[in-house]
Amino acid sequence: MTIMKNMKTTAKFSLGKVMLMLTITAGFLFSFSGNAKAQDTFNGEEVFVVAEEMPVFPGETKALYQAISSNLRYPQSAKENGIEGKVMIRFIVDKDGAVKNPTVIKSVDPSLDKAALDAVKLLPKFKPGKIGGKPVNVYYTVPIAFKLATS
Repeated sequence: MTIMKNMKTTAKFSLGKVMLMLTITAGFLFSFSGNAKAQDTFNGEEVFVVAEEMPVFPGETKALYQAISSNLRYPQSAKENGIEGKVMIRFIVDKDGAVKNPTVIKSVDPSLDKAALDAVKLLPKFKPGKIGGKPVNVYYTVPIAFKLATS
């Protein structure tokens, strides 16, 4: 009898957890649906954090990191001083797909920050993000890791 009572309580508790997760998930999805809100402006036009269709780099994510890697130069001073880390760069993919206003949002060292910015500035155009089928300006963030080879 005690086992049955615990099973009923556990079943009710499990159902409650499932309902809570569904509510949270629905709320999360709802917050990204419908009208996207602009966070900022660029050249007098809105810049969105989320779009119905997010910007896509030609060749997808793997190609994006290959392009960054081919443009990236590890600064000699950082090598000599054993400086490593992950620099976070945020930029706007404008409605034409061009990379605009790259900025460091997580710094490691000024020399690594500059190297990451320089690599991002050389990226070719993306397929722009869209809302309602129309191209819009969208923020895009990439982490760029600097790791020294161990011998």
